[in-house]
Amino acid sequence: MQRPPSSGTVKIISLDCEALLARLRAIASQIRWECDVEDIHVFGSLARGDATGTSDVDVLIIVQRSTEADMVRRILSFLPYFDLDRGTDLLVYIRAEPEQQLAAQNPFLHRIWRESLPL
Repeated sequence: MQRPPSSGTVKIISLDCEALLARLRAIASQIRWECDVEDIHVFGSLARGDATGTSDVDVLIIVQRSTEADMVRRILSFLPYFDLDRGTDLLVYIRAEPEQQLAAQNPFLHRIWRESLPL
């Protein structure tokens, strides 16, 4: 998804957004099949269309249920699927959690939901 530099002295890092989104869709399909995933979205610069070669990937995953109450443990269980050539930030919610936060007018989650793209 990163293109090679254009010369030996200048390092140009560009991003093939379509290839990255295709890879994310493949990952989403795999984790829907293997895990109890209800919904998965990309948000942040990639979703807004202003990602650069050094941008990370922001992913929101919503699961039906989880034996892990702690979000960090949920995130760690999904990280191996996201073997990308760039930093990846995951948020993993159990279905009721984002609904409660949206109802409570959580501005962070409202922004994520507004700008996200389903995978």
